[in-house]
Amino acid sequence: MGRSVCPRPALIRLLLALALAITHIASPSTQPADLAGKLAAIEKQVEEKRRELGLPGVALAIVKDDQVILQKGFGLRDVERKLPVTADTLFVIGSNTKSFTAMAAVISQDEGKLSLEDSRKKCLPSFRLQDPEADAKVTVRDLLLHRSGMKVNDFVWFPGILNRNELIKLVGLAKPTAKLREKFQYQNIGYTTAGEVVGRANGTTWERFIEERIFRPLGMASSHASITLLTKARDHATGYDVEDKTKVTVDTAEAVITGLSTLARAVDITLDDLIATVDYENQGATEKIVTYAQAPDSLRAARS
Repeated sequence: MGRSVCPRPALIRLLLALALAITHIASPSTQPADLAGKLAAIEKQVEEKRRELGLPGVALAIVKDDQVILQKGFGLRDVERKLPVTADTLFVIGSNTKSFTAMAAVISQDEGKLSLEDSRKKCLPSFRLQDPEADAKVTVRDLLLHRSGMKVNDFVWFPGILNRNELIKLVGLAKPTAKLREKFQYQNIGYTTAGEVVGRANGTTWERFIEERIFRPLGMASSHASITLLTKARDHATGYDVEDKTKVTVDTAEAVITGLSTLARAVDITLDDLIATVDYENQGATEKIVTYAQAPDSLRAARS
C-alpha cells in the first residue's frame, strides 16, 4: 500500500505559490493595509493546501526587514489529543540536519581541528570501504558531497536496531555502486560518519558540538540535536504518515524516533528558534555563525 508524507509535486506548487506571494510582500510599495490582506491570503492558501495534502500540522513564519510579520501554527501537532501547532512546537527536520553537520565540519576546519581533505581514518579508523582505492583516498569532503561510491539503503538504520558505530562499520560490508568521486549518490550514513569525525576531532560529541557551537550562539534555546529529547518536550509534533488512497493519518512516531540515530536526520527545531537566527545583530558571536550559514567559502569550494 503506497504511503507518502506529502506528495512532492503538490508541495512544490505550494512553495512556489508562497515564494511569489512573499515576493509581492517584499515590495517597498507594500502598504500596511495591503500587507494585512496579502498575509491573510497566504494563511488561507497554506491552510487549504495543508488540508488537501492531509498534513496534520504546519508552522510558518515570514520575516520582512528583520521583523516577523507572520508567525503561526496550522493544524495539529497531536491528532489523537487534538493539540494545536504553536510557534514553540518542536519538529523533526529530517535530512535538513545535514546542513548542520556540514556547517559543523566547516567551523571545525576554520578552527584547525580538521580539514575537509582529511582522511576519515584520522579520527575514525573503524570506517572502511570495500573498494581499496576509495578506502585509501576517501575524505570528509567526499562524505559531505555524497560521492564516496557507496549507496547504503535507509532500511539498515530506520528500524533502530543498530547503534551508530554499528551503522558505520556496516558500510564496510556494502559493495560499492560507483568509483570514488565518479557520481553523486545520496545516502545518510556518509553524514553519520562525517558527524562522528567532527565530534572526535573536537574532543566531544556531534550532539554537543551542534548545540553548543551553533544552537546556543544563535539563541536557539529550545532546539535539540538529540531525537530522544523530542518526546520529553511538552510541545512537540508527533510523526505521521498519510495513506495515499484513504488519506488516513497514521502515527509513525515510534518508527521515526528509533530510526533517527543517524546524524543525518536527528535535529529537532522550533519555529521560534528559526526566527531567532534572523535577529543576530545584538547577539555575541552570532554574526560569524550566520556567515557560515550563508555559504562560507570553504563550503562553496567543497561543491567543486
